[in-house]
Amino acid sequence: MPFVMPARRAAVPDKRAAVARPFALLLALSFTPAFALICAPAALRAQEAAAPATADCPESERPPVARVVPARRALGEIRIDGVLEEPDWLAPAGPALVQLEPRRGCTPTQRTDWWVAYDDEALYVAARLWDDAADSIASRLGRRDTGPASDWLYLNLDTFNDDRTGYSFSVNPAGVVGDSYLYNEGASDPTWDPVWEDRKSVV
Repeated sequence: MPFVMPARRAAVPDKRAAVARPFALLLALSFTPAFALICAPAALRAQEAAAPATADCPESERPPVARVVPARRALGEIRIDGVLEEPDWLAPAGPALVQLEPRRGCTPTQRTDWWVAYDDEALYVAARLWDDAADSIASRLGRRDTGPASDWLYLNLDTFNDDRTGYSFSVNPAGVVGDSYLYNEGASDPTWDPVWEDRKSVV
């Protein structure tokens, strides 16, 4: 499954110098290392709820798409605190992502750094999502699986590598989470509620 990331909000013109600020996130999924290796081909994407209509990116503008996710064994204890200070998150970030919306397949308008690590207890995914208009990051509260209009990070795992089924995890800057079982190439069942942890920070 390719890596896809819809375009996030374009920078808002301002007389002040634009300073990109990140939304840092750390997820811990309680699976075995064997599962972590199987689920390496994953889709990691950041999304804004009210995105414009999608149009395919011209072939001449499409960047290379990575086919393998580097998942490394954790170098030590990983704290689920939303502060990306462990050595695992100081290593080079994962391959560059591509847009899903509004220009499918193009280079993202905003930078995302992300990493995958695992140990004997869990699969860990850390991400730092930069935004040139950090003061307008959408962060709305809601109940689990309700998907309020907000900025979101999604992690989709194609664990059987069949492009038909998988598991989706999502979280927004306010800490609202969502998870669902994916099937039939697009349908989802939000009643699937696994046990996992997340922490985030806006810095």
